[in-house]
Amino acid sequence: MNVIWAQGARDDLAAQLANLRSYSPNAADRLARGVGEAIARLRLFPLSGRVVPEWESDDLRETIVGQHRLIYRTRSDEIQIIAVHPSAIPLL
Repeated sequence: MNVIWAQGARDDLAAQLANLRSYSPNAADRLARGVGEAIARLRLFPLSGRVVPEWESDDLRETIVGQHRLIYRTRSDEIQIIAVHPSAIPLL
């Protein structure tokens, strides 16, 4: 299954990694590795994430990576990564 990253999601991940790297390079490495592992899992099991509770749309899902939410949309032949968001901050 193809994985497509929205530019906003790329920017989110880059910002989170830069922030973490400023005080804990190990934490940044763990997040990067965790995102890679989550993407590999989603390629095999795209519906394994839970439906995002704020939006309750069956095609909008999330998986937790450390203290971050990886939010994605499922399509018949692809996964669209929409956001990488700190889980402590509400999306609304």
